[in-house]
Amino acid sequence: MNWLRKLSAMLLCLMLCLGLFSGCGSDVYIAKLALSGAAGTFDPQFAENQNSILAASNVFEGLLVEDPDGGLHPGVAEGYTVSSDGRTYTFQLREDACWSDGSAVTADDFVFAFRRLFGPGSVSPYAENLLSVQNAEAILAGEMQPEVLGVRAADDHTLVLTLEKADSGITTVLAQWYAAPCKESFFTEQKGRYGLEVKSTLYNGPYVISLYDAGKEIRLRQNPNYHSEQPAELYGINITLGSTDTLAAFTEGDSFYTQVPRESVDSLRDAVITEYADTTYALVVNTSRSLLGNESVRLAICGAIDREGIAGVLPEEQSTTTDLVPETASERTLDYRDTAGHRTALTLTEDARTLFREGLAAEGEQKLPFTELLVPDTQTDRQAAGIIQGCWQNTLGASINVMPLPVDELWQRVYAGDYDMALLPLSDSTAMGLLEDFASDTDRYCTGWQSEEYDALLDQAAAETGEQAVRTLAQAEQLLLQSGVVLPLYTSMSYYAVSSEVQGAWIDPGEGVIYIKYITKS
Repeated sequence: MNWLRKLSAMLLCLMLCLGLFSGCGSDVYIAKLALSGAAGTFDPQFAENQNSILAASNVFEGLLVEDPDGGLHPGVAEGYTVSSDGRTYTFQLREDACWSDGSAVTADDFVFAFRRLFGPGSVSPYAENLLSVQNAEAILAGEMQPEVLGVRAADDHTLVLTLEKADSGITTVLAQWYAAPCKESFFTEQKGRYGLEVKSTLYNGPYVISLYDAGKEIRLRQNPNYHSEQPAELYGINITLGSTDTLAAFTEGDSFYTQVPRESVDSLRDAVITEYADTTYALVVNTSRSLLGNESVRLAICGAIDREGIAGVLPEEQSTTTDLVPETASERTLDYRDTAGHRTALTLTEDARTLFREGLAAEGEQKLPFTELLVPDTQTDRQAAGIIQGCWQNTLGASINVMPLPVDELWQRVYAGDYDMALLPLSDSTAMGLLEDFASDTDRYCTGWQSEEYDALLDQAAAETGEQAVRTLAQAEQLLLQSGVVLPLYTSMSYYAVSSEVQGAWIDPGEGVIYIKYITKS
């Protein structure tokens, strides 16, 4: 069971306090939630902002619905069949599936929605998750039009989805918010405003957005036209946007959920705390600087670092790692680390000191010129940098200066390429998102590293689906680590609190989704 399943199963057993609900009668409750930041579009095919995704996930429903344990059950589709070759899925839609205006949800609504993912005009950030659909890759490359995508309506309540090749992960994709239907006639009437306002959005999920005050509040209420074998239990939720202190809102009873700093965890004795590793602290090397372009020098610098020594200065919420992609990252809706496994530690063909000297000699040098390591200005990172500095001095005879900086200033220098080496906190919700930041044509961290083999692996993974894409990305991750450009050192935990008096909350912090359908008051 991956981290999300464990998290979901745990949270499904939680219980919610009376203060978190506003009463509208003895059997009607409205939960309260405080979130930082604003919301963007509620258009499910294009919602990227976490607050927008949270809302979209509760006001739209796809063919299938995923439960907290990873199982799938009927959504708009009451059932489906799969051809013997695994390439054709035929979905039978519920005849009582309705939009919030009372009109029927039809197979054509899914055809239109899926085509929207691939353009024309703009391509959804989620299109790559449906590349296994027939002609999807060619459409994305601009070689075909969205109208030839492998999805069609056999009749109003029968949708046929054809794949290029069998993809067992496609059903999980179809349970995500971006695979929700879209009614073409309503969409066209909005003239570019679809998903931006309450009146310009049509819903088919368990809730509707009853009020949206941009930057301030979102209110969700039960959709009276929603029909399901598993109806919504919570009447609604009032979401405060732009909160500057979600922890205070939580402790004051104005929010049932919040992220918690490690130092505050012990004070929340009545809350249920869940933790997971979502950030990797890694040494990143700028290969365009001085002798750091020499691979032997880089490998020696990385190989000389003693992770056990670093472990001795890490607080409870941090631990050493050899993985670059954190455990919370997904790929093609799969848990990346569960599927890819763990990366092996950097292996050297010779001891670090010998490799270092050979690298210097190849460049006509006897010692490393002035070199600086930038680190976040925190006690833990300064101490870890001190251990690293000692390893380089004792093993390589190299004196490297450590420069602690405020995080914002640290990132400014990295993005400008104004650094030799840096200890950076790296995180992303997907493995591809993190790994492509080191690609030759992206190089977000200005490492100057170029690798045709690495770029080819990323391109290959982008054209693949499911587990095969993950396996290819795992190869790319290992290649990157063996280059001496980046060395994962330790992970950092994030902590989330849910009121101990809430039950039925299903939360995915990685995607920013909170499914409210099953929340009940104890």
